[in-house]
Amino acid sequence: EVSNDIGLLMPIILTILIAKSIGDRFSVSIYDLHIALTATTMLEPELDAHPYAYFINAKKIMSHPVRCVREREDPKRVKQLLERTTHNGFPVVDEGTSGNERWFVGLI
Repeated sequence: EVSNDIGLLMPIILTILIAKSIGDRFSVSIYDLHIALTATTMLEPELDAHPYAYFINAKKIMSHPVRCVREREDPKRVKQLLERTTHNGFPVVDEGTSGNERWFVGLI
């Protein structure tokens, strides 16, 4: 704990950084080893992202009107929704007691 000695924070961070760098030179990281042993699939970062992708709002690329599903939905309606739309992601909403408000609770 460093709460009383904030002046020691930078030396501790520097020590951890140097120890990690030296350890990575001589052996495989224990985290990388665990990932390899469990055969976990790791996704590589996408390097070909459009340069302006960070400036696009969801509103500009979403279809309109938004098709939502409730937490408890009729299977027939879900089937119709899947047959009539070309996308596969739908916001799950919880309708309030008044029926006029909706709360986002997830995505399916």
